[in-house]
Amino acid sequence: MDDVSRQMNINLTTISEPVVRWLETYSRCQRELAEEVSRFMTERLRRNVETFGAVTQSGNPASVFEVQEAWIRTCVRDYTNEGQKLASMSGEIVQSYLSGMQATRQELDKPVAIRSNR
Repeated sequence: MDDVSRQMNINLTTISEPVVRWLETYSRCQRELAEEVSRFMTERLRRNVETFGAVTQSGNPASVFEVQEAWIRTCVRDYTNEGQKLASMSGEIVQSYLSGMQATRQELDKPVAIRSNR
């Protein structure tokens, strides 16, 4: 293997390390994001079923409106909180991407020493 090929191989190995770290972080963040969405949707479904049960048990229109009003309040609160949580988690994914790209760029900016066989 000539010196240029050897140096290219070393640089590719060096560059791959930050990329692998980024991919690991990205995969973890995506998994956590999917788990959070699943948790939230499961909880909302449970609350929706409870609300439907409370509506069917209501004895008059006034109590139906009270149940619906409470349900709307909790929906707004829950979806607002969840949106903020997901935005924060998405921000972490973007930050990990930028960090990985910056580390890769730093490796690419390092000078390459090439020996001459003269």
